[in-house]
Amino acid sequence: MKRLVVASALGMAMAILATIGLLVAGAGRGASDSAAETPSPEIAREAARLRAMGPVGLTAAFKRQADLNMSGDRAAALRDWKALVDAVAGQRDAWASRLYWYTDLEVAKSAAAKAGKPILSLRLLGRLTDEHSCANSRYFRKTLYPSAAVGDFLRENFVLHWESVRPVPTVTIDFGDGRKLKRTITGNSVHYVLDCHGRLVDALPGLYGPEQFLSLLGPAQEAAARCGALASPHYCRQVTEYHQRQRSDADARLKQDLELLGPKAGRLSGAAELLARVPPELVIEFPTGQSPATPADIVPRVAVRRDVIYSADPLPDPNWRIWSALATRHFEHLQADDEAMRVVAPGLRRAERANRVALPKFDVEAPLVANIALMEFSRNRAIDGVYNEFALHYRIHEYLSNTEPLKLPLADFTRWCYAEVFLSPLDDPWYGLKSDAYDGYDPPPEKQTAQVAREAN
Repeated sequence: MKRLVVASALGMAMAILATIGLLVAGAGRGASDSAAETPSPEIAREAARLRAMGPVGLTAAFKRQADLNMSGDRAAALRDWKALVDAVAGQRDAWASRLYWYTDLEVAKSAAAKAGKPILSLRLLGRLTDEHSCANSRYFRKTLYPSAAVGDFLRENFVLHWESVRPVPTVTIDFGDGRKLKRTITGNSVHYVLDCHGRLVDALPGLYGPEQFLSLLGPAQEAAARCGALASPHYCRQVTEYHQRQRSDADARLKQDLELLGPKAGRLSGAAELLARVPPELVIEFPTGQSPATPADIVPRVAVRRDVIYSADPLPDPNWRIWSALATRHFEHLQADDEAMRVVAPGLRRAERANRVALPKFDVEAPLVANIALMEFSRNRAIDGVYNEFALHYRIHEYLSNTEPLKLPLADFTRWCYAEVFLSPLDDPWYGLKSDAYDGYDPPPEKQTAQVAREAN
């Protein structure tokens, strides 16, 4: 838990810095954001009618886009149309993704059985319909689901469902003059691949770029389609064999990537001192010199210990630089495509304008805010993608390589995933954000009363 608290504190600091850096860009957005999340009664009634029709209702909502050109106030008409589409789809920004999401798993299972399709079930903090859902789910809405390739694949091969695992923690900054800024500060999301009966086949943790997401989702979809026709014992065997293959494949791909990085990986690992503790079967060796001319130049060698590579600890350490190096090898395959970047671009332009206005203060006091610039956003996405696949997803492959977890309710797997993969136990009421560090505030009245009582005794 100490590790979780420190990690969450770091994340909170980064979020607050980013929020302050976005002051110029976001200070006037509160009222419009609230309006977008609260459609008019007329829109709400029509959305409820269309949503009850399922995906066909979303198609009907999109046909109304043609009416926008006939409206006198096109901006208001566009806003109302987007509100209608989002409400019918069950997803904010659905005007870009064109995806319909169920929010009742039993209804989704019925639709999946009827369509003969697996289910892609998103677990997130907050709600997919709200602006302030957890960060990963916002990136899904902005940079993943709008991808034409991703959207087409999901519509053709899956029934979609989402479920909130708990409210998302938020922080509100009150500037004292009527302006307030609200941002989320922690949280994570995971896509479950379920067969048509709602049984777990795979889980894709965290954020991926469109091409990488599809490369992982394809085999999982095929496995889920096979599982749909299998009775329980055969289903369990099919899933464990699938994860054993995926784990072996991840090992081979990671080793190949590290070998291609060559000496760079050895220098970046920061793990040379672990050599004496590394079992031979877990060692990947790299020469420390550049293009040795003789065999003697290859010695000494350094090792990267696989259990360090696969550590789920999110704190920055020397191994984090390995993920950055690996990301450079796959940069082109981990980026948002043109359709997704069309949705992201307005926010990036606001951020860049804010950074230019506050440049001296930004450079000195808030260098972390540079992550909102386009290239930093893309680079961080790439690092997230390789880390999620080679570290977090690998942990899931290990766990599901035996049949016992498959015999448990899906809710139990969700608790395990958030506790052991994301290191964010869902039963922690403070979600890792409570700290005993002294902050200069007096304790709340109830604690003061308890302290007085203890001292009196």
